[in-house]
Amino acid sequence: MNKNNTSYLRQHEDILSFRDLAVGTVNTYVSYLSQFIDWTESFLGSKPLPDISWEELRSYIRYLKDVRYLNLRTINVHIAQLRDFYQYVLHRDWDRYQVPYLHYDQLLPRVPDKQQINAVIDSLENLKQIYAP
Repeated sequence: MNKNNTSYLRQHEDILSFRDLAVGTVNTYVSYLSQFIDWTESFLGSKPLPDISWEELRSYIRYLKDVRYLNLRTINVHIAQLRDFYQYVLHRDWDRYQVPYLHYDQLLPRVPDKQQINAVIDSLENLKQIYAP
């Protein structure tokens, strides 16, 4: 990782910790930015991070989706991290129309039917178990 990119990584971590985010969020965002920097150095050469185009950012998202086969929710965390990095460190406006969050289907929780609920209740030896605090 070149010196400028290491500096960007430190600045991003500093801003994230200043924003009082959870330690896990900070660690995830720093890790994801490091992965992004590695990708840019591998695929875009020595191009400075502030000069990366929207198309190149979308190429990175495609890479996460089509090459690394990441879950769409995970990719959305990558996008959120990039948005934070561009806004807070590079002071560059983020265009959500250029790099939108990915759509994924939200599955509703499965609700047991009446027979299944009765089977659970009938399996209890002591009905006090249902009402115990």
